[in-house]
Amino acid sequence: MQAFYAIARAGIPTDDTTRLALITLLNTETQYLSTITGEDDTFATYYSNLVTLVASLQDVRALNVLLNLIHSGSIVTDALASFGPPAIDPVLAKLKSGDPRVTTGAVIVMNSLLSPQNLPKINDPVSLNKLRVGFETASLLSSPVTKSLASNGTAALLTVFVPGDLNGDKKVDCTDIGIIKASFGKKIGQAGFDVRADINLDGVVD
Repeated sequence: MQAFYAIARAGIPTDDTTRLALITLLNTETQYLSTITGEDDTFATYYSNLVTLVASLQDVRALNVLLNLIHSGSIVTDALASFGPPAIDPVLAKLKSGDPRVTTGAVIVMNSLLSPQNLPKINDPVSLNKLRVGFETASLLSSPVTKSLASNGTAALLTVFVPGDLNGDKKVDCTDIGIIKASFGKKIGQAGFDVRADINLDGVVD
């Protein structure tokens, strides 16, 4: 802990070795946390500070470590959203969790991706369509909080995305139909498969 606090007092580290060491440390301490049975205020404070520092790195290598803490609050959800496109698929995968805290955290990240500071990173038809499908999925979950956040997200998404607009020109026309026709019948991994045409993300254009 002393070494960590020495690093923390110096501010956000810029050297790659230290940054990677902090990410690895958070992963290790997260695993250790699951073995603790009693309360340890000293460790809890240290762990909270470690999460905050790793989140502040805005280093995409921390993505998987922070995903395990997606239920823990805005420090983590904001950090995940700041990663942009790399965060979308793994965050959507969290919607399959049976834990409402996790699904709620995932939808919070999805909403944060639509915020002014993050939207420019994901303002493409594929990313926005993935969020559309994600919000639809979340709206069918049992948690009232998750469902409410999904409804808010869908409303926000519709202000920046036209469903069916596959080429990003903010309208649905023959060009979009042409994208589907060119990839019709193709499955993910096949030559000619265009992810833009897979509007329901089931891995096949049909």
